Amino acid sequence: MKQTIKKYLPNNLFLKLIKFRDDISYYKLLLASSNKVFTYFSLITSKEYFLEHQGFTKSALKYERSLRKKESNTYFIRRNIHRIEKGLTMRPLRKEFALRFILQTVKAFSSYVDYKKDTDGSELCWAISVLHSYFLNTESDDHRYKEAELLFNSVKQKINSEINNKAPELPLTYKNNITEDEKNSFFKVLNNRKSVRWFKKSQIELAKLNKALECASLAPSSCNRQPYRYVILNEPRQAARIASISAGTVGWFENVNCIAVLVADQSAFSNIANRHSIYVDSTLSVMPFILSLETQGLSTCIINWADIPQKEKNMGELLHLKENERVILSIAIGYAEDNILVPFSKRKYTNEIAEIVE
Repeated sequence: MKQTIKKYLPNNLFLKLIKFRDDISYYKLLLASSNKVFTYFSLITSKEYFLEHQGFTKSALKYERSLRKKESNTYFIRRNIHRIEKGLTMRPLRKEFALRFILQTVKAFSSYVDYKKDTDGSELCWAISVLHSYFLNTESDDHRYKEAELLFNSVKQKINSEINNKAPELPLTYKNNITEDEKNSFFKVLNNRKSVRWFKKSQIELAKLNKALECASLAPSSCNRQPYRYVILNEPRQAARIASISAGTVGWFENVNCIAVLVADQSAFSNIANRHSIYVDSTLSVMPFILSLETQGLSTCIINWADIPQKEKNMGELLHLKENERVILSIAIGYAEDNILVPFSKRKYTNEIAEIVE
């Protein structure tokens, strides 16, 4: 629309319209911030805020409904297994903990095993190991504990677990320090990475993409939910079409031969206080993803995703996204053309981005 108006209106009139639009936006903000009544009114009349809240409430209902109907809910399992895992690291190890949620956790895990007939999900071995160690290293006369223990033992038999009766090592790991050479290599990779918008017409190897995804999966997330997935289009026409939807790709989206769209699942949370966790958790995975690509000779450009309802709809239709999924950002991937210029993008000094209190 903007480009069409600009094409037919005299430049001075077009600039006046832009200024008028900006003035309206300014006075709307001024009015909305003046008191709580106008703030509330601005929220209920904003399509963006309304759609975000509607999307969250529907997804939260899906989360809670799955528990009430005893359906498989991997996010609930991942959260609670992680909570138990943390409990197993406490010093000293308490003989009784997690009573408030252990029964519900084992029930959810049982439903997951019934749902995953091929039992190949990422939760399976991890959850069995943690729960086995939990019941091996704790004890309680609480009825919830006893019922959970009986149910867990029956689930183990159902999936023909190979766990024996001997005490296994806790399903935990030790933190290792990296060497000086590894520190220097990491800084070099990070320092050399630049946002590239001009790529060679080369097919991206699946092995390199899978390696980057493996690195992305190692990023931390709240209670290990990992409420996101990457939709990767490794075909030039489809990639360029997806890239064209985002704002900020005018003039170069045709060069995108491969694109990864980061999508988050709102149904991973049911507490409104955690409604923004999908953005935090999913973007934590982005840096290991693109740095892995960088070490494999591939360049990237993170493409911002503006919250524009029509663009959300277009992207959702093209990628066949579920109702509870939201686009977070996209990443152009490719082999950089030779001798291209990239923005220097001077970074702030460390004292500008941090305050260290000693």
